Amino acid sequence: MLLVVLHHCVPHGYSGPEALRRLLDALQYPALAGFFLASGLFAGKWRQEGWRVYLKKRFARLMTPYFCINLLMLAPRYGAALLMGARPRLSLGWLALSFLDPHGEGIAPHLWFLPALMIMSMLLPALDALVCGRRATRLATLAALLALSLLPVTPPTLLCLRELKLYLVWFALGLAVGKTRDIRRPLLTNARALALGVAGLTAFAAQVAWPEMPLSPFPATLGGLLALLAASGHSYGMNGLVAAFRGKTFAIYVLSMCVQNLVEVLGALCKAPWAITALGMLALGLAAPCLFCAWEARHPLPRPLRLAAGL
Repeated sequence: MLLVVLHHCVPHGYSGPEALRRLLDALQYPALAGFFLASGLFAGKWRQEGWRVYLKKRFARLMTPYFCINLLMLAPRYGAALLMGARPRLSLGWLALSFLDPHGEGIAPHLWFLPALMIMSMLLPALDALVCGRRATRLATLAALLALSLLPVTPPTLLCLRELKLYLVWFALGLAVGKTRDIRRPLLTNARALALGVAGLTAFAAQVAWPEMPLSPFPATLGGLLALLAASGHSYGMNGLVAAFRGKTFAIYVLSMCVQNLVEVLGALCKAPWAITALGMLALGLAAPCLFCAWEARHPLPRPLRLAAGL
């Protein structure tokens, strides 16, 4: 949640230090890989519920905020364009294409992960058979998906095909790990987890310093995720914090995009310095959704509004 919000706090027209841009850009891969691995870890419940029932729930959970948040993010940009005397493109055909091609024609390209995860959920029976079967089949499947993500192939952005190529391997890895072990128990010793974490941070630093190194995100991400899995069986006194955010992280980073979008538009209209806009996007992007979730816990909204907010 924190990585997603931090990565998205860079406004358009950024003119700050190049090292900071590299750092924020480098956060993207570990954040998204972690998101899809976590999604795969908990996708195994489809076996108990049945695929059709699970898919129906996932559609409501993922696509309701996708449509609603997209439209909420369109409003301030459309209004700003009118104030500046521009004629923004707005038609039913353009809106339909925006939802089908979030990175190409999308209103809010940051939300592409929702339809991508929906498509992965539709592939669950086939993925489950491949990554949760025999060991040789499981390893071959994961190796093939990893090779696909590394291939310099540029599929179209329509239906998130480019993103599926990049992140399907992490979803499949999470699905396999969730099937073969209890994630509530440590995967490794603390010493090995620490070593993996240090190795991951080293590779992450190498990616920031030399972004042309295409393989550096993989050891960084894998080391960090293994360290997190190793620590999953230990509370380290964080039970209260975990309980406070349980069930809210999805809503916080989805709603943060609306807040960050509004702050970015207002910053552009006021011609604020990029640093002020970026700090506002970071601070308000976290604070406003957290306050909303705290308020909603005391004053529950109707279910349709909860779904629209990602709750």
